[in-house]
Parts: sequence; C-alpha cells; structure tokens
Amino acid sequence: MSEYDPSTETDTDTGTDTGYEDHGYDVVAAEQTDGSTAYFVDTDHDGVANAVAYDVDGDGDIDKAFVDTDGDGRLDTLIVDSNHDGNPDTFYSDTNGDGRVDTVGVDRDGDGNIDALAVDRDFDGDVDVLVTDSDHDGVLDTERYLDSGENPYARH
Repeated sequence: MSEYDPSTETDTDTGTDTGYEDHGYDVVAAEQTDGSTAYFVDTDHDGVANAVAYDVDGDGDIDKAFVDTDGDGRLDTLIVDSNHDGNPDTFYSDTNGDGRVDTVGVDRDGDGNIDALAVDRDFDGDVDVLVTDSDHDGVLDTERYLDSGENPYARH
C-alpha cells in the first residue's frame, strides 16, 4: 500500500518546507510503493477532498488532478498533463453535475493557452460548439456551432 513515513516529513514549524503546503488547506499525501503519489486537498476543512492530485510516474510533477470547480462537493473537473512536461494541457469538465463530461479544453501546442474548447451546451451528449484560437495569439476567437438545427454558422 504505502511507504509513507511521517517521521521523514518536515514542516514549517521547523522552518523547512515539505514542498506541498498551503496553510489554509488540509492535505494528505499518500505515496504508493510504485513511486506514485496522491495528494488529497480539503480546502474547507470538512473532511472531504475538494481536489485530488496525482503524480502518476513519480517524477515530482502532478500528472492529473480532479477538482470540485463548482463547490457542490463532487470532483467535476479532470486536469491532465498528457505530454508529461509538467504543465496541464487538457481538461474535462462536468458543468451541470450530471456525471457526464460536457466541456473539454485542449492546449495543442504546449504554450499554456487553451487552443480548442468543445462544449455540449444542451447536455445531450454531443458537441454543440467548438471554440478555437485560430490565429494562435492565446485568445479563443472562432466559434463554430455544430448543432445545425440551432446555429448553422461560424462566427469569428
């Protein structure tokens, strides 16, 4: 299960930083025997994690994180570092709480900005709007409505 040894941790009382601290949050770190680490973050001190972050490959960078972005007590957004460069490049979100992904954002060129955003506006399971950064300036600027019955046009 875990090789976590509390005696090896340091804290801010002694002036040494453990590397994952925020004095406003409760954090439980679970290091697995395969080298991966999971961080369970409780931001409102109610005993329930509002975020869970994973270092899957044991390199010290967070590879994926689940976050309660709307404060309803459910982890509804997944943020992923799929190319393992230490920066998030994809997110999947359930914005209406039905347990299904309805928004996906992707940083395709690794510059830290979302390049494409796909949204299921009517929550029927298909993409209704695709928003892209067509001129690569870091700003989403082109909307393409894919639901031909409602908005069969592209807006720039």
